[in-house]
Amino acid sequence: MGATDHPNEAAVLRFIKTNTTIPVPEVFSSDWGRVTMEYVDGQTLKQAWPVLTPDQRSDILDQVSSLEPFTSP
Repeated sequence: MGATDHPNEAAVLRFIKTNTTIPVPEVFSSDWGRVTMEYVDGQTLKQAWPVLTPDQRSDILDQVSSLEPFTSP
């Protein structure tokens, strides 16, 4: 693998940040052994989901469904 190859997670985060309005942490650097990204304080979606209102859940599902038009090359 070359020096410009990135792990899938970093590439996906950068793509989402560039092409959608979904909030994701900024990726500072990455290689095959690590991804260094912005720290975002808070809960994971798994932790927060049980206490979210139906409207909040709907907003999240709308964000996820906005990814549908994008396909992998």
